[in-house]
Amino acid sequence: MFTDFEVISCYTRADAIRDGVLVDITSLYPITNKLYKFPVAFTESIWNVIETTGHENLTGIVLKILVASQRDIVEHLDEASHFFSVVLEGAAPHENWTFKIQIHGGDHHEPVITVMQKNED
Repeated sequence: MFTDFEVISCYTRADAIRDGVLVDITSLYPITNKLYKFPVAFTESIWNVIETTGHENLTGIVLKILVASQRDIVEHLDEASHFFSVVLEGAAPHENWTFKIQIHGGDHHEPVITVMQKNED
């Protein structure tokens, strides 16, 4: 449909990871491969929430979020995304969070997962 158009600009998932807009959880915490078989990234805003907890065990917090994404589903948005809830002790400005997880096509149309705030896309 758009084969006759020239791409002017393209911002890829790799660009977002390099810029810090996304945090590549799979590379930082390979243990996450036991929960999801596709690469996982958290948005910068999710990472900022994690950092406000003050916990030294970031691996434990990352795993807690990913386990909650599988078990504490609040609302299905479609087959590829849903809201889930998680309690993050010490997180500011509150401890009860609702996040969104979405499976979508990556830079090369491969399946990837992004965890974000419920109002992010």
